[in-house]
Amino acid sequence: MSNRRRTAVKKQNHPVNNQQSRDKQVQVTEHQSFAGPLPPPVILSDYENIHKGLANRIVEMAEREQSVRHQLDIDTLACNKDLADKQFSERNTGQHYGLIIGLSGLVCSGFLGYLGLETASGIVGGTTVIGLVGIFVTGQLVNKKGK
Repeated sequence: MSNRRRTAVKKQNHPVNNQQSRDKQVQVTEHQSFAGPLPPPVILSDYENIHKGLANRIVEMAEREQSVRHQLDIDTLACNKDLADKQFSERNTGQHYGLIIGLSGLVCSGFLGYLGLETASGIVGGTTVIGLVGIFVTGQLVNKKGK
């Protein structure tokens, strides 16, 4: 954003009583502003009048800046996609391991029950199911709080 100000001061003499004079000043202020990478064409042509080729350099600078910003946006999107892919992969792997642990615990519980160790079977089966349910429920609560 740039501001441009021009002030002009003009003195005027006005006759007052008995041929006495008082000075009166009139002040005019012009204020222009613009936002963006390039100034308005009028100001750009003023730059060109100051130094040959300066307007072209300013336009090229704005084009390079825009190109850099676009590349940063592309890189940011690629980074976010990689992060999302890794998070999905971690969740997927965790669920597979949870399934393996849960099935192993239930198989062990069934085997203990088959051997006649009902108390041990109940403890192993119960803790396996309660543990897995607890992990999934607290995981869901953490995900909801994080969003």
